[in-house]
Amino acid sequence: MSNHPANSPDLFSGESRKLEAILGDFESAWFRGERPDISQYLDEVGNQPERLLSELVHVDLEFRLKQGETARIEEYIGRFPKLAESTELMVELVCFEFDLRRRQTEAVSVAEYVGRFPELAAEL
Repeated sequence: MSNHPANSPDLFSGESRKLEAILGDFESAWFRGERPDISQYLDEVGNQPERLLSELVHVDLEFRLKQGETARIEEYIGRFPKLAESTELMVELVCFEFDLRRRQTEAVSVAEYVGRFPELAAEL
């Protein structure tokens, strides 16, 4: 369903099956009409919590935007400040949101994102 990086076969090493199962459970909860809480899924993994968090944000953001919510990356950063510690991860998340919103024909511009994330201006 998603175009998030979790669909890449070599995304995870070591705990890949466990991480993919967690993501699958999270996505399934959305499909059932539930509203799963990201933080409840983070306790289940040890080795790559940042990568799992990123993937859960991808799924959550996609479902929320498709439901017409005005979800934004800043909300996730507020809840999970660790996301903002990596410029690479921030750029990935911001670009993912931009792409999702653009596909929904919502009027979005790079200037909006540079305004929201001036620290990423060069990367954006």
